[in-house]
Amino acid sequence: MELLPVCLWVLIWSGSTSAAEAGPEITVIEGHDVTLPCSISEDITAERFDWRADGQKEVYVYEGGLSSSKDLSGQHEQFKGRVSHFPGGLKDGNASIKISNMKVSDSGKYSCEFRRTNQKQHVKLLVGAAPEPSVTILNQTKDLALLQCKVYGAFPEPEVQWKDSAGNIIPAEKPDVTKTEGKYNIILQTTVTKTDYYRCVSTQETIRHQIDAKIFVLISGTAQKPNIVTIDQTDNWAQLQCEVLGASPKPEVQWKDREGNILPAEEPKISERGGSYDITLQIKVTKTGYYRCVSTQETIRHQTEAETYIYLHGSLTGWIVAAVFGSLFFGVVVVAVLRLRGYICTKGPSDSQKEVL
Repeated sequence: MELLPVCLWVLIWSGSTSAAEAGPEITVIEGHDVTLPCSISEDITAERFDWRADGQKEVYVYEGGLSSSKDLSGQHEQFKGRVSHFPGGLKDGNASIKISNMKVSDSGKYSCEFRRTNQKQHVKLLVGAAPEPSVTILNQTKDLALLQCKVYGAFPEPEVQWKDSAGNIIPAEKPDVTKTEGKYNIILQTTVTKTDYYRCVSTQETIRHQIDAKIFVLISGTAQKPNIVTIDQTDNWAQLQCEVLGASPKPEVQWKDREGNILPAEEPKISERGGSYDITLQIKVTKTGYYRCVSTQETIRHQTEAETYIYLHGSLTGWIVAAVFGSLFFGVVVVAVLRLRGYICTKGPSDSQKEVL
């Protein structure tokens, strides 16, 4: 019974020590500055604290106003000219240090020790290198393009993926991974068959960092000429259909008159098969004339069209009737005017007219 409290105290003390040794974990990108935290609840202006890396390298020492940055020797070459403390925080027990221009080689376990009280605190530092990917088109035909992404000098090892403009992951070849001076070099290739913006994305979860590079790929694709058919026709109207089959990239299809005016049409029917598009667009016309179906693919700067002539009997008969009635009306008006002026007589000549005769 007497041993129980002692054992319990040993376990608690051991657990506390383990937690303290673990300390906080800090991540930073290469080239940036970082502050490693360390503090106790007393004035340490006249005290001494030591910072070490991996238990051996002397990072920084402060003692009663003197420090490694100016007065004390023994600082490891790796940290010379890059470390400083916070003088204004010493009276509050702040023994934190700032390390500038971080390098991947600075990654490791750091300890801060107060000599007088023999207290020690720990910090784990991970310095990542996150270079921007480099993307190029290695080879291209009218139907496809071979893309390559390079991520050189990254740490820790990133996950590299190709994505399209919608964020979908694109199947790619097995990445080529090599390692130089502790940093990773990755090459990832993929083949695309559509005109689009493509991104190479490099993700490093352990340092919570992601960066990408974008490239536009223009695939000449296929620009099929529209086909026009007459679905139905009466004397007064005709239902026309335009078909654009197997086009890539997706075209915009419109009906126009011969003057280039866009004509109202029904909602287009669109289907996709293997990256190519089939589009059907119908329109109802009520006048005799020429009608054009125009297919435009902006991304490949291409436009093609088909034209048809529609003859509507009803519209022509209407013109004839209108012309006949117009002629008759004009004739009646002319006759009425001539009668009023006396050029047309219905009762024979007057005495004055006889004299003239």
